[in-house]
Amino acid sequence: MQNLQQRYEVLEAEKSLLNMNDQADMLKLLVIENEQEQLQAQMHEPLSTPAEEDRSPVLPVAHASSEVDQELIVSPPASDEIELKYDFNDIFGNTQANKIISELLREQKAALQSLHHNQLSELQSAYAAQEEELESGVELIYQFKQKLEELNTSAMEKEDLLGKLTLQNQQLQDQVSQLQQERDEAMAALDHLKVEFNGKTEEQQNEILRLQQLLKQTETRQSPEPSVKVTGTSETLEELVQKAKESAAEKATQQLASRAEVLPPLAFQPNAVIPVPALSGQAAQTDVVAVGHLQEQMKDMLDWKKDMEDWREGEAAWRVDVEKQLSRLSHATLASLTANV
Repeated sequence: MQNLQQRYEVLEAEKSLLNMNDQADMLKLLVIENEQEQLQAQMHEPLSTPAEEDRSPVLPVAHASSEVDQELIVSPPASDEIELKYDFNDIFGNTQANKIISELLREQKAALQSLHHNQLSELQSAYAAQEEELESGVELIYQFKQKLEELNTSAMEKEDLLGKLTLQNQQLQDQVSQLQQERDEAMAALDHLKVEFNGKTEEQQNEILRLQQLLKQTETRQSPEPSVKVTGTSETLEELVQKAKESAAEKATQQLASRAEVLPPLAFQPNAVIPVPALSGQAAQTDVVAVGHLQEQMKDMLDWKKDMEDWREGEAAWRVDVEKQLSRLSHATLASLTANV
């Protein structure tokens, strides 16, 4: 009895070392549990009396262990027929002993086969379930990997697009700054030109007044001398007229040159030609001739003044057109910048 208990404890220790996830260990567990059941059955059998021991058949010593049922079979049968190694009819003195023992062994074999079949089916089902779960996990990992690659691609595309938009935004801001600078420069040039024209006009008006005074002085003079001296000066009327013509021509030329350098080439162009008075070449020999020339010169100067005023009106309209064009360009640039952002 003590040996059976020790063997049972050894099997229990071996069972605790098995891996329940390993199929080979699961089969070992079945063998250990079967042997433990046999050991428990032997430990709980009632002890026989001496009389019963006398009546008990004497078996070979080699068959006194728990493996009696295996030793009784000659070889693993191929069918349900059990071939016994010993003739139990002679041992027990009963003609039905072989039949009874064969039936018991057949039932034990069928029970073990059924148990093994059920356990094998359970293991196969568990394996199939684990395999299906593993395949599902692999598919899920593959889908997650694809989704991650799509997200990475989308993030790279968005980053590239953001970089392009940032660069385009910077370029548009630079263009807006450049246009604003050009507009400010054009406005400053227009203001400077306006001031310059105002100064030139004032000078021409002063020149016209001076010539009118000279004309009045000439008309009131009675001297028949061909070379007339102007009161308060050392110059003759002829020299004054020639200087007035040269001064008007020089100022008109400078004015045109300054205007050509300052103004930008836009759609609206004011009259490029500012009429300059066509003054006579030679001075009059008499006061009558001088007066006639002065009158023609005064007429030309008045015409030139009128043309100058017309030109100033055209310049004002041109300036308004420039401001409108710059404003439209700024609004269009800002609208494009806002749409891209």
